[in-house]
Amino acid sequence: MKKNKPLILVFLIIVVAVFLTPYNFVFADDIVSVHLDVEFATSTLFAGTILVSACAPSTTTTSGASSTPMFSGYCAVLQSGLESTWSSFGDAQFLESVSGITNDYQNNLYWGWFSNLEYGQTSLDQHILTPNENLLVTLGRMPLKIAVSTTTPNVGATTTVSVFQFGFDGAWNGIWSGAGSSNVNITLETYPTDSEGNYDIFVSSSTPFSVFATKNGFVNSNVITVTPIINASTTATLPENPSGGSNDSDENDDSSGSDNSNQNSCNFNLNEAIRFLEATQKSDGSFGSSLYTDWVAVALSLRSQSSSRDGLVSYLKSSDNGFSNVTDYERRAMALMAFKINPYSGTSVNYIQKILDQFDGTQVGRLSLVNDDIFAIFPLIKAGYSANDPIIQKIAAFIVSKQKSDGSWEGSVDLTSASIQALVSVRLLDGVNQSVDKARNFLVTHQQTDGGFGSSFSTSWAIQAIVAMGESSSDWIKNENSPQDALCSSQQNDGGLEPVTTDDSTRVWATAYAIPSALNKSWSMILSSFSKPRQTVLPAPRTPHLPENSLPIAELLVEGDENPENSENPAISATSTTSSTTVYSIKSVADPIAEFVEDVTSNKNIDQSQTQIRDSSQLAAVATGGYPVSSKIATVFAIGLLILLTVAFFFKFKYV
Repeated sequence: MKKNKPLILVFLIIVVAVFLTPYNFVFADDIVSVHLDVEFATSTLFAGTILVSACAPSTTTTSGASSTPMFSGYCAVLQSGLESTWSSFGDAQFLESVSGITNDYQNNLYWGWFSNLEYGQTSLDQHILTPNENLLVTLGRMPLKIAVSTTTPNVGATTTVSVFQFGFDGAWNGIWSGAGSSNVNITLETYPTDSEGNYDIFVSSSTPFSVFATKNGFVNSNVITVTPIINASTTATLPENPSGGSNDSDENDDSSGSDNSNQNSCNFNLNEAIRFLEATQKSDGSFGSSLYTDWVAVALSLRSQSSSRDGLVSYLKSSDNGFSNVTDYERRAMALMAFKINPYSGTSVNYIQKILDQFDGTQVGRLSLVNDDIFAIFPLIKAGYSANDPIIQKIAAFIVSKQKSDGSWEGSVDLTSASIQALVSVRLLDGVNQSVDKARNFLVTHQQTDGGFGSSFSTSWAIQAIVAMGESSSDWIKNENSPQDALCSSQQNDGGLEPVTTDDSTRVWATAYAIPSALNKSWSMILSSFSKPRQTVLPAPRTPHLPENSLPIAELLVEGDENPENSENPAISATSTTSSTTVYSIKSVADPIAEFVEDVTSNKNIDQSQTQIRDSSQLAAVATGGYPVSSKIATVFAIGLLILLTVAFFFKFKYV
């Protein structure tokens, strides 16, 4: 027994010493996965899933004692990799700035936060995170949220989406109110709400669909999935569009394609217009030149399945015309996106890249033209770009700079209408709203007594501009005629537009323009949305905060994400060309710190400029600041046991 006393004494000393050593080990069980969004008025600073380890503010409490490490919102912001500053008030830490964007005390704009869309009433360091929480940190842009009357409506019934926006009342109480002038997005289609923020969805299919809301100046809402159910009493065959809009034209449908046709003395015959176009289709699926083919594609994308539609889709996917003008690439991208074909990868040509290649830092294509800039907006906005992207900001600024004093572009109703459609999608940008208002006034002054705007071409685009501004063409009355009346009066008995004596190509062109207008659909409503090609993005590895002379226990191991394109998380975006996932594993405690730091800093597979984590399931342990006592106890006994065995070995030989 006496011989064992030195061993026991050494073991106790080791246990106490190791327990008091401020190691910074964090294990897989000691992290919290949350979704973090950091938003500024004009940009998104961070959006992605992040694994948060416990931490404590660097300052001490008012009592002088160090703060206890916790899984707090403070830790989430710090570990996002964004530069931030904080101010102390008592024991609380309040966010002062993120990425150099500071509180604006003069205008009462402060960094605030929301947890699962509940407004935060404390400082971020006092907010304890919960697994899979959605944490929004924002300044200058409040969130939207949506609710639906039922997430399991019967097919053939209606469910109502209600959109709310957050704000403050006169007493600075946080309130949610109806978000008028917002948009409801339903499976790649966008629909404006009423003045109270409501939109009724007529459910015509049992296919589940996702719903979320957007509004200029606000953070996009939460996403809700609606799963329709088929009631036994539902026997009718319904159109495919879940919104119930006039997206399909069946042989047995009512011939009127206009949403406000009941208010017009003349009804546009949509079925006959489509039959007219289909009769002109070529054997290869095209409609002649790319100009006519692309515009017909935009029109026929609104029709249900048919052989002519299928032939056109096949042609678009296989055709590579080697265009010489950027406007050709822009128009073809719109045609593809109307048929839900990815403009990046759906064909042998990356049409979005072709457009980007023509951007000179200020505008797209030829400096003397503005139409190539106008039509660049449509595919880019639907291809993952937004008003937050510098290229969109510069293109929009160039378009606005070309507007004439009368509100038009080149004195043309057509070009002015196209500009309105393009600019309403970036209305948040400086000067754009005023530009749209001036353009609207130009259209008002150029409406003719028949309700139209001079020709069926001009009338079609003007109707789309009116719709894009959130208005109804039935309210634009001139001499008791609306634009839809004028459009209808241009339709001939064979379904086509323009006099029958006009050449066939012109009539095809005019009819293709008219169909979306007859359905009151702007181009942004027709084109499907696609994300920028994205890959998994990882946070820049940081050297763990180990005290001097302490031993590291982790090293970086990098494994490739086999298919980052399969990610269904729309909040994660990336520009890195390397796909990898960081995995931390236990390493020998005898390895020196220098080797660990070298492993981290020499890792070439991690984009140092990014801060988002792809897959929390692949993170075994993270070396950052702070860890719970339970993990430390396990570490203490593991290290203590190792040293005890070493000492026992020593004593064995000494006493023998």
